[in-house]
Amino acid sequence: RVPGAYAIVLYDTTNNELARYPFTPTPLINGPGGVGAQDLVFSELIPMASGTRTISLEGSTGVLAVVTAGLAAPSVQVIEPNGGENYDTESVTVSWISSDVDGDSLFFDVGYSSDNGVTWRTVATNLQGNSVSLMTDTLAASNEARFRIWVTDGVNTQYDDSDGPFTVANHAPSLGII
Repeated sequence: RVPGAYAIVLYDTTNNELARYPFTPTPLINGPGGVGAQDLVFSELIPMASGTRTISLEGSTGVLAVVTAGLAAPSVQVIEPNGGENYDTESVTVSWISSDVDGDSLFFDVGYSSDNGVTWRTVATNLQGNSVSLMTDTLAASNEARFRIWVTDGVNTQYDDSDGPFTVANHAPSLGII
């Protein structure tokens, strides 16, 4: 981390600063802002201070963004596939149930493992709702496949994995001209 004019700041429930992590974003020339625009990007992994309620992104002009979440972490449980299924189909529907006692908005990421949970690859991000349909030709064939669902309220994060492995059949390779 290169300290700079920007910072990720963690606050408790009474707005006391718990931690400050200054950083320098990277310029992204001709990014989403259009030709000639200079957008800034960053990716920071920071330790979560106990008691964090609000995370603030601050810059030289003041507060740029704020994420506030309840004190309780949300929960999630994979419903399907949850072990023993065999997918020799074009798609698989991954479904889950979740709750948050604080009533915060929840967002979900889906991970896929073809090696019984040893390694994970993110296959869907920033979802809302309780299911997603995935094309099986984007998933590695495996008889030890599992899904992991991460849930976050913007601050607190939990996850759940398929209870057991399931099978994703091998599929013909796709061919395209670029």
